[in-house]
Amino acid sequence: MTNEVQSTSYAAYRRLRLGYRLELQQHGTRITGQGEKWLENGRRIPGATRTPITLDGVIQGRRVALTFVERGRRRTSGGTFDLMLTSNRLQGTFESDAAHARGSSIVQRVSADPAPRQFRQPRSPPRTPFGLPAAVSAPAASFAGTSGVTRHIATSVLLEEALRQ
Repeated sequence: MTNEVQSTSYAAYRRLRLGYRLELQQHGTRITGQGEKWLENGRRIPGATRTPITLDGVIQGRRVALTFVERGRRRTSGGTFDLMLTSNRLQGTFESDAAHARGSSIVQRVSADPAPRQFRQPRSPPRTPFGLPAAVSAPAASFAGTSGVTRHIATSVLLEEALRQ
């Protein structure tokens, strides 16, 4: 997700571009998730100084309405995203109570492939020494239907599935 601040009460934030990496979960039309601020004006933020963000929202047709809480080093801020699904991304606006910032927001899929090859489940599950199917453990980046399994994605993948339902 990339946000660009277009108006703010703090001049130093004007035209600031912020990039986030998000991990989202979908439960029907409800979306919850967490992530962290990853970039500021195209520069990667060192791991120890990345700020966590949590999201909660709903899919309403082609619209996605999200609220967020970002826990900064000095203070916690919150706000909203109002996004619309276009052909291959989400696009819209954000508002934050941090310096009354407002601006544009674009959510791009991290990968055109919804599940990285290394995380796909094998066609037939591995067997235990006793010949029984072994549970296949998958990291948080795995995908499985819309049952609420953690998805390591950008929001557009979730929306495409919800719109098909």
